[in-house]
Amino acid sequence: MVSSLRDRPLPQDLVVFGEVGLAGEIRPVPSGQERISEAAKHGFRRAIVPAATYRKSAGRDADFWR
Repeated sequence: MVSSLRDRPLPQDLVVFGEVGLAGEIRPVPSGQERISEAAKHGFRRAIVPAATYRKSAGRDADFWR
């Protein structure tokens, strides 16, 4: 959303996923680790994911932001 507000495109090698709760919290989605693995196969090298997904996926060949 910030990308749209600032009129700045996101990097092409970036994948972002999570679920936004009613209180605004970002929650993990099912199969988070598998999503990261599949994204890496398709050339994504960076990921913005919920903290719980990050903890389970630490050490994978990607840069993460939480």
